[in-house]
Amino acid sequence: MGAPYPDNFGHFLGYKILPPPSPDELPLVEMTIDDHHLSSAGVAHGGAVFSLIDFAFGAIVIMT
Repeated sequence: MGAPYPDNFGHFLGYKILPPPSPDELPLVEMTIDDHHLSSAGVAHGGAVFSLIDFAFGAIVIMT
């Protein structure tokens, strides 16, 4: 498991930063979809998915 993102929103959504697969690659970001991530249709809410994407792009900018 990777280190969780150190803010309240990241903690709530469950972002994790994983080590890069190899030294010349960037770290990976993951989020396990739980009940609080689901829309009323029972699938991952678009806001949760796009929040993960926003975090991942921000992490790339900071790490490069």
